[in-house]
Amino acid sequence: MARQSQIAKIHIAKQQLNIPEDAYRLMLKRFGVTSSKDLTIVQAERVIDEFIAKGWKPKKPNKAKGKPHNFDNQPAIMQKLEALLADMKLDWNYADSMAKRMFKVDKVAWIKKEQQLHDIVAALYYKQQKDYYHNIINDLCQKHNISNEEKARFLSYTKGGEWVERKQKFEDVINTLSNLEGRSL
Repeated sequence: MARQSQIAKIHIAKQQLNIPEDAYRLMLKRFGVTSSKDLTIVQAERVIDEFIAKGWKPKKPNKAKGKPHNFDNQPAIMQKLEALLADMKLDWNYADSMAKRMFKVDKVAWIKKEQQLHDIVAALYYKQQKDYYHNIINDLCQKHNISNEEKARFLSYTKGGEWVERKQKFEDVINTLSNLEGRSL
């Protein structure tokens, strides 16, 4: 069955394109149904594609990219979270997705336990450091004309283990690449 969001798009498009009811019913009949609720997901996408072909422009979802509405009422750790997001050029949707993945809570602003916020900040900090190390490794590989295949081999060494171990592995790779001056692998 079609998703509720697809059905909503179909009805919005029908209204915005001023499609007469009989023409709309004829379109549905071509798909073997009499109601948009009876469309499969694939059929609903095809109907939406037809509306787009007729000139309908779906609007992008209006997801809030700014900080949560209750930001000022949150623990101080939220300021650290905001600073990390800004430094990494990520929006609050990223933090929301982390809250959902880590704690099954849709929005970071809805988290009640302060320790969970600390866990999200820690995860963001690890991501920030990992991205930093990846950038250094990419730069060194480019400097030494190391192929993507060889770079992948170096990066595979950094996988697995606790962050302290991984951080040391990243530093080992960086040291190895830094010492390649004039040598070949």
